[in-house]
Amino acid sequence: MEDRADAALVAATLNGDLNSYGVLVRRYQDTYFRFAVRMLGDREDADDALQSAFVRAFRALRDCREPARFGAWLYQIVINECRTFAARRARREARVVRDLTLVDARTGVAPDETVIGTT
Repeated sequence: MEDRADAALVAATLNGDLNSYGVLVRRYQDTYFRFAVRMLGDREDADDALQSAFVRAFRALRDCREPARFGAWLYQIVINECRTFAARRARREARVVRDLTLVDARTGVAPDETVIGTT
């Protein structure tokens, strides 16, 4: 089954053969994982983004217009998931920095000051 073309695997998946989707996942996971690591700079983030991309692709498989080009279609989904993940991470990090600045303003301690036991 590993030698079957992407189009045949997509068709089989759409007909209920989930093992065929597993073949597609195994076929593309290593290459796209390396890409996601390069894009996100973190293996755990890349793994999360890639898992999300495979789930998203599975749910939208009927929308794949050219099943023979499944890899290219999936690649676009991976790119979008990585961009979304990076944007969320940037917003989360900006919020944390802003919150720390507010805490520092309220306590009167500068962010780079270290408070060592005040007695």
